[in-house]
Amino acid sequence: MITGRFYFTLTSSGNLLGEYSNTVETVCLTECANRIFKKDTSDSDLRQFVGDFNTVWREPKGKTVSAKLIITPKENCRGIFTLKWQKGETVVFHGEGMLFNEALIGDYHD
Repeated sequence: MITGRFYFTLTSSGNLLGEYSNTVETVCLTECANRIFKKDTSDSDLRQFVGDFNTVWREPKGKTVSAKLIITPKENCRGIFTLKWQKGETVVFHGEGMLFNEALIGDYHD
């Protein structure tokens, strides 16, 4: 089982920049994500972490991996988010995060 931690910051365009580490890696590695714009995406949507993203991360041996990242507010919680990284319909990682100094920080597992 892989468990890890991450942080994301928002760009002015509503995309994500961040880093992650986990029980397999020995260093912090980068991950970035482009927001998937929908017809009704507003300017206020760009200033929050909630949404769907196309994300890419680099693994230590140079392999680039991509997935869809879905960030939603956690039900019945304030300021806590649920994250799912999926390839097609298969969820490859689950996570939870919270806001800290304008960053989304949290943990994940496969």
